[in-house]
Amino acid sequence: MKKLNILSVVVVILLSLIIFAGCTETTSVKEEAILLTVNQIKETPTYEWFGIEMNMYVPDTAIVNQIKTLFNPNMHKVLFYADMTCGCVTQGENVAHIIRVLRDAGMNDSVFKIYSMRKNTWSYPESGYVQVTKLPTAMLMKNVVPVYSVLDTLLTFQLTGQEKKIEELLLDGIKK
Repeated sequence: MKKLNILSVVVVILLSLIIFAGCTETTSVKEEAILLTVNQIKETPTYEWFGIEMNMYVPDTAIVNQIKTLFNPNMHKVLFYADMTCGCVTQGENVAHIIRVLRDAGMNDSVFKIYSMRKNTWSYPESGYVQVTKLPTAMLMKNVVPVYSVLDTLLTFQLTGQEKKIEELLLDGIKK
């Protein structure tokens, strides 16, 4: 009887090893940026604040009017790179503000692209001519050439104790 119990235990162990040995395949996250729309972001459960943040931000109307005059949708685009999976306001707050400014200036969503990527090392379509060194990044493009990093410039101002509104920075970039 003891031999039968020992044999049963051995069989169970062997079957377990066979089953678990077959499960050695690992799934990996594809390290590529994902293009998202504003609606997709707003509909993501951890990002309900995105639409609220866009609506709450009140840009300077005089600056928005200048942007409306100078921004050429055939020439200018804004590329956003952020970790839109973390649900953290710091990744998307300024993105939401810039989109609000663009929309208030009468631009439609075709003038910008939002890429979600967990790390700045992930691949993204514009990697041949846009360098993303940190997240989030908002790059103003002119004729497919990066001319101004809005969020890097904002950070520089903040680090030196100066304040400048997002719409002012966007306008500065458009003037380049």
